[in-house]
Amino acid sequence: MSSDFEWHFGDEFPDEKAEEEQREERKWRRWVPWLLALLLIAGTVAVWWRGRQRTLAQAEAQVQQVARLEFRALSEGDEELFLSLQDPSDRSWKAAQAAYVDSAGLPLPLQGLTTPVSTSIKSARVVGDRARVEVVHMARLPTGEEASFRAVRFYRYTNDGRWLHTKMTPDAGRHSVTFVVDEVEITAFDEDADWIDPRASRLADAAYRFCTLTSCEQDLSLELNLAANLEQAAEPDDAVLPAPLLVGAPENDAAQAAWEASLGEFVVDLLVTREIGSRADGDRAGELVEERLRGWLKARLGVSQPVSPDLEVLREALETDGWIPAWNLWHIRGDDPERPLAVGEVDLMIAFLEEEHGAASIAQLLRSFRSADRLTELVGDLVGRPSTFEARFLAYVREQTVESADDLANFTFYDLVLHCSETVGSIELSEMWGWRLDGAKAFLLSARPMDEGFTPLSWSPDGRRMLVARQAYGDRLSLVLAGSAELEQGMIPGDAQPAAYWIGVSGWSPDGNRLAYHVSLEAPGSVKAESRIVDVRTGEEVALDGSFIAWSPRGSDVLYVRGGGFDALSSESSPERPTRDFFVVGRESAERRRIGEGHAAAWSPDGRRVAIVNADLGLTTVDIVTGETTTLASSEALREKLGFRPTLSSPEAFSLAWSPDGEWIALGASRVADGEAMEGAIVMLRDGEQRILRRERGSIYDLAWAPHGRWLRILTLDEQGPLTTVIGRAGSLIVEKERAFGSWSSDGDFLLMTGFTEQGVQLQVLELETGKRESIDLPGHCWPAVWNPRSPVGRPATDD
Repeated sequence: MSSDFEWHFGDEFPDEKAEEEQREERKWRRWVPWLLALLLIAGTVAVWWRGRQRTLAQAEAQVQQVARLEFRALSEGDEELFLSLQDPSDRSWKAAQAAYVDSAGLPLPLQGLTTPVSTSIKSARVVGDRARVEVVHMARLPTGEEASFRAVRFYRYTNDGRWLHTKMTPDAGRHSVTFVVDEVEITAFDEDADWIDPRASRLADAAYRFCTLTSCEQDLSLELNLAANLEQAAEPDDAVLPAPLLVGAPENDAAQAAWEASLGEFVVDLLVTREIGSRADGDRAGELVEERLRGWLKARLGVSQPVSPDLEVLREALETDGWIPAWNLWHIRGDDPERPLAVGEVDLMIAFLEEEHGAASIAQLLRSFRSADRLTELVGDLVGRPSTFEARFLAYVREQTVESADDLANFTFYDLVLHCSETVGSIELSEMWGWRLDGAKAFLLSARPMDEGFTPLSWSPDGRRMLVARQAYGDRLSLVLAGSAELEQGMIPGDAQPAAYWIGVSGWSPDGNRLAYHVSLEAPGSVKAESRIVDVRTGEEVALDGSFIAWSPRGSDVLYVRGGGFDALSSESSPERPTRDFFVVGRESAERRRIGEGHAAAWSPDGRRVAIVNADLGLTTVDIVTGETTTLASSEALREKLGFRPTLSSPEAFSLAWSPDGEWIALGASRVADGEAMEGAIVMLRDGEQRILRRERGSIYDLAWAPHGRWLRILTLDEQGPLTTVIGRAGSLIVEKERAFGSWSSDGDFLLMTGFTEQGVQLQVLELETGKRESIDLPGHCWPAVWNPRSPVGRPATDD
């Protein structure tokens, strides 16, 4: 019998894997409640966080809405709405914000220096019942650049569920830093330090230059606080400004430059106030003058742009009688409608005083400001007599306000030089103007008070000098040299007077080196004149024993007259001997030769002969080399042509003008009765021929050929006044103008007409060939102009 065995692996030992799985399962089952608890907590936290974020987002949106509402109120000037959004718990805070209403939301202290472009809310962060909002202001600077400023604003959540703008809490201010440069300390929050640091030395330099210019009496040490809250508004003597991060710290270069300029102005104002004291409450007299003096000082120290008055406004005020007398500027206030004009006047007055007396003198005016009750007291030590100062200041204003104002030294650049007098209030100005044929306007060459001005009389033929009458010395003569605005001294004696008063007569030698003039000589019972000739290069002079008439065209001889008749340079005439003796004297020789007796004389164009209306009232010519005399018309023939006997006691009895080609002589004669001109006539004469050219209703005062000889200008005087007529050689009428004087340009193509109307003097340039007329518009009362002798420098361009 046998036995069978079955072996089952695993049956003999426990199943280890099953037991481990059981253990893991039991462990996991223990953690399930905890995991469920954690998931529950996480879900609860997530729900809470999402709720909190929604709450914060809502709070941030509410804060931003309040900030936007504030800026809208500022832009619209709604003070009530703006102040209702401010924290009322701090009175100083609300008071500071009330002062902020007019700022239009611009960053302090830049109000008035910028133009707002936009304000945007960039972010808001709420922590508890406090919120911090970041704002970006975009503004346009006067330079046209756009500046960006970033500001931080703080808000508080109140019990009634409102967000209100409040001051910065101390813990929000971060840390402050102090920059020390010499004796200047600047404190700022560390958030502003990066851009303030490089500017600290420049602010200190401005303070140093202020004391150098004004001779500071106070200690230069200065502490500037830029780490203050908004309610700590700066007083005039308080070196405290709201922190830039609160009002708009600069973000770009343009904004940094604006802040630097603003801080520089603040420092200067602070130093000025510290030196001269604060203005008393309610004291507004002189406020505009002080404001503009401060502006000048800031520009002088380089912390602001140079002052640029509106010259057009000033020019219009001069010409429309709107000018504010200098002494009235002291009483102009901020709300005065004349303030814009007054600002320009004060700015220009300061510039004038600086030019006259230097910058240090102007800086000292600020120091004496508080003791002055009127402008005369403020500037009296500098300017002397008020009337003299105002006249000189007005002359300066005229120079500054006329476009393209030039210098007297450049008179040779113009075709015409004119003198005008202009009255502003009670002050009269003397002005010299230049005008070019190719220009549409005149250019001011000189403006002076009337007692310092002068009138141009004649231009030297070489174009290098101008003879002027100095009004300050009773119309005494002086010379102005081209290229110099100064008068030539010592060339003409102090008692010199013009050599002749007749239009068209010049005392200049053809080369411009010598000038004839006369001096008054007292004699028993009368005053006579003696003519002299001075060399303008050396001052040497030669006396004539008679009255100068004219240089010969070649410049080698002088024609002068001596004796009876009507002498314009004498206080008396001689009816017993109405004729005068004519003499010629050579330039190189003192020999005087009598060439004839008569009533009038004139050189021939070649300088070899002299035409004389002789004692018998005939016309003869004398060859000054040979002495040969030629009769062109006997007294009978001349009287027959005229049809009347000229009045010999009248200075206008005869006028002579030899045509430039030497062919014809124009003779004008007049008849006067009872002091009134009756009639005049012009006769054309040459050897063997006489003919009447024209008859006039008045006396013939002066004749002048155009330099090219094509036309003859006639000046007639009668009870209606002067009459200027231009005719051709055959007597054809070219131009006629009543109450006017006319003078030729050096080439004869243009004629200047100086007309007198009820509206004043009218100046007009005529181009005879084309008939074109160009008016010269000048202020005030003007005298006949002086033509440039060197042909037109500004001849208009032709069409071809």
